[in-house]
Amino acid sequence: MDFKSAGLIQHGAGPMSPIDRYDAWKPVTSKGDPRLFPARGGGRRMRHPYLDHIVYPRMPDKTLNFGFDVLRRVPSTVLKTATATASAKYPEYFDDVKITEIWQAEQLSTITGLFHQFDRYWTYMLPPGRYVGWQPRDLTPKSYFVEILNVALGSAEDFNVEELGDRRPWMMREQLSVTFRLIRDVSYPAGVVASVGL
Repeated sequence: MDFKSAGLIQHGAGPMSPIDRYDAWKPVTSKGDPRLFPARGGGRRMRHPYLDHIVYPRMPDKTLNFGFDVLRRVPSTVLKTATATASAKYPEYFDDVKITEIWQAEQLSTITGLFHQFDRYWTYMLPPGRYVGWQPRDLTPKSYFVEILNVALGSAEDFNVEELGDRRPWMMREQLSVTFRLIRDVSYPAGVVASVGL
């Protein structure tokens, strides 16, 4: 799949991609910033090649391992040698990082329909080369292709779906979390491979 298709551009998912982490990007500083409101073209979205797009009805309460770009760790180890001390570092690639969005269970804070949408994205098997697009417009101007790894509602093992209230969208009291990873941008060599037989 071409990473520029469907209006998405893959940024910074390659192992050697040059990324200026200090681009001229002004972070959201006020509650009235249009980047926080889906009706004004902001907010966050997920785009599926076959299912309906998800426009988040409200922003997650927490986003782990993502600032205005992926937040990577650099695990290191220190070894004692015969004459000195040596260290080794193993930086994470962009697709090693698990990003988690969390809607906390505060009163009636999570919309039940949002869980069902994420669950469909998670359980719908995509063919090779097709991915889900993620657009965190409140955090960065970049868009990413992602693979959903887990959808949790309440406990990590069971789903406790509640439909509270007398009108839709229904609400629930359980915490909702969605975990995914970025897809690395793979560049293929240009040219045509042809085989000639007798």
